[in-house]
Amino acid sequence: KRSVLSIIETNKDEVYLAKRVFLAYLISRSQRTRETLLQIYEEIAEEEKVSSSTVKNAYRKHSPNLKQKFTELGIIIKIKKSKTSRSY
Repeated sequence: KRSVLSIIETNKDEVYLAKRVFLAYLISRSQRTRETLLQIYEEIAEEEKVSSSTVKNAYRKHSPNLKQKFTELGIIIKIKKSKTSRSY
């Protein structure tokens, strides 16, 4: 069984990786480079000396919370696409 401190440290590391992916993705979108998530995972994995699957799993686990926080802060804006609003 893992200690509480070990679990907390792992969670902190995962959140850090997820934030790096999220920010790199937002920057690539804003600069119109359209870098894929796979490319971002690999770049960050190489820089942090972890596997790309570790980065990917951290992002998948923590990205919903990050997206919510960034939306609440007004950093990203959700655009709702309605199926009924069509121009004729």
